[in-house]
Amino acid sequence: MTIERLKEAFHDAGKPNIVDWLPMDFSEAFVVCVGAGPWKIDRRYKVQCAALLELNGRPLEVLESDKIDWFPLAWQNQFIQKMVRHLHTARTSMDDFCRGIQLAASKNPLVGLSLYYQSIGAQSKVLSLFARDALKIAAFPIDRHVERWLKKYELPVDEIKLLKLCMKADLNPRAVAVAFFQTGKAKNPKHKEKS
Repeated sequence: MTIERLKEAFHDAGKPNIVDWLPMDFSEAFVVCVGAGPWKIDRRYKVQCAALLELNGRPLEVLESDKIDWFPLAWQNQFIQKMVRHLHTARTSMDDFCRGIQLAASKNPLVGLSLYYQSIGAQSKVLSLFARDALKIAAFPIDRHVERWLKKYELPVDEIKLLKLCMKADLNPRAVAVAFFQTGKAKNPKHKEKS
């Protein structure tokens, strides 16, 4: 029954407009995704650009984690700091780390995603966004737009459960996640992003 609801929700959402909006290297893409905070688009863009200026084209592994204070929200700085610490501890580059996650995900999507989250010690919408759109592995970012769409169809508001449902239904999780975001946002004309 839940698989049928998922297929119905995906059908009702319409064809997703999947855009590769992260044409940067993995370090830059991670900074941009972490910078996707709860602000209006203009504010978000300014925060992301300021952080990219701080990164200055460097790979994350060359940074000192205790010197990173680029974002207005503490959790954003913590995610970057945790990734840098993980890269130092693992003695690897961001590129090699990401390719390793992609390889693990190609063998088992849920294991790859789990390894990624474990490396940072957290799970969140912005981390899932990086997994879906930069690593291009099975991930399902859930924001208020997606949550609203999921609840409408009585689907679980849980990334792992949704990924398992997509796999059982033989649906591409990235396509479903993008469709639900785009439709959830479009179906809420009164929505105003936080400033």
